[in-house]
Amino acid sequence: MKTVIFVVVALIVIIGGVLIWRTTKKRDKGVGMRGGEELSLYKCKKEVELKPEVIASLQDSFEFVVSCDFHNDYLAVLDGSLNRCYVYVSYKLKTQLGAPGSGPGEFNLMKNGSVRFDEENDIAVFDPMNAKVHLFSMEGNFLNSISIGNPSSDFGISKDYIFFTPIMGEDDIVVLKREDGKTLKTFKSSRDLNPLNADFPFPLRRMEITRNGKVFVVITDIYKISEYSLAEGKELSFGVKTKPIPIDEKTKKIWIEKSPMLKGKIKKFYSPLADIFMDREKGVLWVWVFSKDEKGFVFDLFDETGNYLNRIRLKDVKGNPAAVNKARMAFFDPESLKVNIYDVSSLY
Repeated sequence: MKTVIFVVVALIVIIGGVLIWRTTKKRDKGVGMRGGEELSLYKCKKEVELKPEVIASLQDSFEFVVSCDFHNDYLAVLDGSLNRCYVYVSYKLKTQLGAPGSGPGEFNLMKNGSVRFDEENDIAVFDPMNAKVHLFSMEGNFLNSISIGNPSSDFGISKDYIFFTPIMGEDDIVVLKREDGKTLKTFKSSRDLNPLNADFPFPLRRMEITRNGKVFVVITDIYKISEYSLAEGKELSFGVKTKPIPIDEKTKKIWIEKSPMLKGKIKKFYSPLADIFMDREKGVLWVWVFSKDEKGFVFDLFDETGNYLNRIRLKDVKGNPAAVNKARMAFFDPESLKVNIYDVSSLY
């Protein structure tokens, strides 16, 4: 798989954070349903292939880009190796945020960090090792940092709230008040995650916020997407029937070479989901699905109400997907060290 090295490195960082924060040691209970919850399971659609055109190509001494986000003509690019965030306007560099360190507006070990724009045109950079969200203005000025208190695998931000998905425990989402960082609500799932006791690839929670303020959450070892609202909690769950993909011995060897601690702890099959991305302007959820055929990237597309739109394969694209908005998709190519922006507008 194209993301083998990145996944191993990022998860080693996650485990390090978990070892620091060891408030629980419960085992992962496996897949289950709570309270009679129903899952809308779709039959997989026939793939539609697309060779998207490159709109722009960015190269600013990147080493390893781990996250991007769009906002109108703005694009934020977070380099997890350099501990620095680059901000572009119309694909031209405007400013840089952060630097290696532990002071205000500085971050370290950002291999699993992420960046988001909020509704107020601020830029939020998530520092998973320090469990903080750093806020910057569009001009690059540091505003403040908000502690989320717990190691997290993903986060989101709105005008009034910060959302995060814990690495461990039963909570799918924890919602904090942005003004003071205090917990407003938690939404529990039927899963109790503990990567310390799970085989690799470890199940992780990933999330995206819709333009209507609802939150999509997945746990990567089962094709099940849950949608939450602040008022009602979980409103629906849906997914697509998938066949397991065996992990070959060559891949296992690469993983163990990168991280000897994985010896004897590798699963027989890949987790079905790699990640999710929300095109907020178009209202389309992109679900990145692992594929046995490495010729291109496979995504399932859904609307904001969970309707299954299509399965698509992007061909002749290089790197790893990082963000999508207004039918523009950003990929980081670790070979050329470029962030390429592709036009996917023909899909919807």
